[in-house]
Amino acid sequence: MLSPAAPTSRGRPVVAIIQARLESSRLPAKVLLPLGTSTVIEQVYGRVTAATSVDHAVVAIPANDANTELRELLSRHQIPFSVGSADDVLDRFVTAAEASGAETIVRITADCPLVDPEVIDICVQHSLEGRFDYARTSENWPDGLDVEVFSLGALIDAWQNSTSRHDREHVTPFIARSTGVRSSAIEPLTGLPEIRVTLDYPEDYAVIKDVWAELGSHPFRVRDLAELAQRKPTIFDRNAGYTRNEGALMSSGEKLYARAKKVIPGGTMLLSKRPEMHAPKGWPSYFDRASGCHIWDLDGVRYTDVGWMGVGTNILGYSHPKVDEAVKKVIEKGNLSTL
Repeated sequence: MLSPAAPTSRGRPVVAIIQARLESSRLPAKVLLPLGTSTVIEQVYGRVTAATSVDHAVVAIPANDANTELRELLSRHQIPFSVGSADDVLDRFVTAAEASGAETIVRITADCPLVDPEVIDICVQHSLEGRFDYARTSENWPDGLDVEVFSLGALIDAWQNSTSRHDREHVTPFIARSTGVRSSAIEPLTGLPEIRVTLDYPEDYAVIKDVWAELGSHPFRVRDLAELAQRKPTIFDRNAGYTRNEGALMSSGEKLYARAKKVIPGGTMLLSKRPEMHAPKGWPSYFDRASGCHIWDLDGVRYTDVGWMGVGTNILGYSHPKVDEAVKKVIEKGNLSTL
């Protein structure tokens, strides 16, 4: 599955950890989508390992049954992988980093299939020469060329001290805002187009396939993307309306609702029950469970319903035990009959 990389002339190796899973709400199993002659995850791994600064690369995946197909693909193609927590991605990174013997970690997400090996090299060199604890590409690079480089010490500190769900899901926010961390944002040498080549939505996939068709399967660079954007700008129109890094700002319910709106009219086939009718980004798009006057969203956040309540729960509240008991008895007798 995973063996520690051998030490190099630089000391302990620079290890790229590629974060991947199949349970994406907005575009499920996106890392298994075909791209070129293989899949998205294979292309990401190939482009990352083309970086001369990277001594070893490993794919960090959740240790659950939902990712069995991904695990089997990686095994079949002899791509090193590490399994860890499904929900605590920060813990999953620590597991992968310690197993691979890394001192410097390069974080790549598998939804960046056009990641540039040269940009990785620039970031690693900048980080090592400047002795930064944390360095990353700025937002002046095209969306989808994101690279983060940080020390094992900074990762362990975040793992030991961060407590919020957001920090542990997105790995680096705790590191980025820590006052004792030497950090740096890496700017591109020249102005680059504001294009989106990350993979979160079907429109993103269409753009990435068009780019691949234009530039071929060779490891094209950011300058090739810039030239293409100037020569054929309409290629990048289909996903231009999406916000950069919006996934880090969306709850699990919002992500699932974004997908629902693409396959269900209005997302719910109703008008009054749409989240937009209340408080977008504040109103829970979906609930996981409900009891009394409280509901819990898909991230476990509890809300008190003081005004709307579901139809039929206005007096008794949600999940009233006597009502639930009566309903269960009826269901046990049969819940569908044409007679």
